[in-house]
Amino acid sequence: MDLLRQTNTFIFAAVFGLLMGVMFDLLTLTARMFRRKKAALYIFDGIYCILCLVGSVLLLLIEGTGRLESYILLGAVLGAVLYFVSISSPVKQYFAKKRALKYKK
Repeated sequence: MDLLRQTNTFIFAAVFGLLMGVMFDLLTLTARMFRRKKAALYIFDGIYCILCLVGSVLLLLIEGTGRLESYILLGAVLGAVLYFVSISSPVKQYFAKKRALKYKK
């Protein structure tokens, strides 16, 4: 792969990681709405893991041409870390207000 394609794939993987972070927060907030929070959390964690697995495999097949490259994994992890460090708390608070839930840090 040339450098431009690798850069595009890295950025795409970072955006994927960021979206996985958003989905994690949304599923966690959704699990809090149920009466049996612990059981709902286990179910939503399972759903999250399956969605991450399918998304990662598709990312590797489509963008990585079927090969596991370290920069793709690094991009996805970096995107998720940047999301959780920077905007996770405001996103949780926004969606908690939308769902009439109390979010505590």
